[in-house]
Amino acid sequence: MSESILTEKKKYSKILKDYYHFNTKNKATGLILLQDEASIDFLLDGLEVLSCDFVVKTKKQLWAKLNIVTSWEIKKDLLMWFDFVVSDNEMEGLWEYFKLGIVPILPNNNHLSGILKEFDPLQSEWNSFFYLNQNKWSLYASVIRYLENYKFPYDNRNLVKNVMSI
Repeated sequence: MSESILTEKKKYSKILKDYYHFNTKNKATGLILLQDEASIDFLLDGLEVLSCDFVVKTKKQLWAKLNIVTSWEIKKDLLMWFDFVVSDNEMEGLWEYFKLGIVPILPNNNHLSGILKEFDPLQSEWNSFFYLNQNKWSLYASVIRYLENYKFPYDNRNLVKNVMSI
C-alpha cells in the first residue's frame, strides 16, 4: 500500500505545487501546523534556504517566498500530496495524516508517545521525527533530519510504510 501512495505522491505532487504556485524543483512538500506564531516566525528564514516547499497554516497576512506559502486554510483534497507535517501538541486529526502516509514531526513529549517513536533509518523502524518542546532550534533540526532521510528512497519508503501501519 505504501508503494502506491509514494508513487501517487510523486505523480501528483504537481497538483499541490501548481495550487500553491511553487516554482521550484524541490521534491518534498511539508505542512507547518504550529499554534505558536513566534515559532512560525522563527522558522521562516531557515525554511527558505531548505530544498523543500512549505505551506504554513497561519492567520497572519498571506505572503509568499520562493518555497514558502502561508494560508489560513488547508484544503482536505490536497492533504494527500504533502510528505510531512510539523505540528505541536495542539494538532487534531493526526490519524488522517497517518492514513495518507504523511510523516509527523512532533514534540518529543507528544500525547501519542505510546505509538510514535523516532525513526531509526539503520533499523528501518519507527514512524516519526521529534523535537524538544519549546525549543525552536530543535524544531528546525528535526525538519532537516527528515529532509536528509527523504533523500534516500529506501529509507523514505520504510518510514511511510511505518507511518501508514500506525
